[in-house]
Amino acid sequence: MIKTTSILSLIVVAAFRLPGADGKPCPPLGAVLPPPRRPSKDSVVAEAVKSLEAVFASMTSRYSASAVSIGVRSIHEDVPLVDLHYTPPIKNKNGTEEVTADTVYRIGSCTKLFTVLSLLQQTKIRWDEPVTRYLPELEENQVHGTEIEAVQWQHVTIGALASHVSGIGRDLAFDLANFPSFPAEKMGLPPLQEKTRARHCSGLGNTTACEEEGERLFGGGMYCEC
Repeated sequence: MIKTTSILSLIVVAAFRLPGADGKPCPPLGAVLPPPRRPSKDSVVAEAVKSLEAVFASMTSRYSASAVSIGVRSIHEDVPLVDLHYTPPIKNKNGTEEVTADTVYRIGSCTKLFTVLSLLQQTKIRWDEPVTRYLPELEENQVHGTEIEAVQWQHVTIGALASHVSGIGRDLAFDLANFPSFPAEKMGLPPLQEKTRARHCSGLGNTTACEEEGERLFGGGMYCEC
């Protein structure tokens, strides 16, 4: 056993003394090609776009109440490679009549990536530091309690939030805009129109049930999402 351990130790020491064992990343194999300047002129790209358009049309034809937009653009060209939009027959009466490239969608999970990418460009932000260093209000307004009863913000790091390992619940019970006290304008958001706030529609307790449109879309036994 001693002899085996000694041999392993020699191998480890020798590996660190090798010229190539300094931890530097290897370059890509082969020639590093420059980015394409005119991808829209390439026949392979054109065929791929045509196939995507066919799949898009086939899939969205089954959607009755879901809008879809897909856009792809090269940084070297002004005209987008892909500019596909689908307007469903059943639309929100407070939304747009036709879905285009200028249509504003509700924030979805994929947009969280933009926040993380913007943080990566901020060299003054350390990923191993707690969020309370940058948002001290979280600690000042923290609800005191055990780790089960309240979020321990002083122990949650930027990196933990970005990688979804902070332990914070995935969803709020309601959209913040449904609370009259939500300071939307102070946070830089436009004024909220009262008609766009969700109604109490769970049908439980003293709340009202779904309106007629919700019943038509989801059936008699389904409740609207508040």
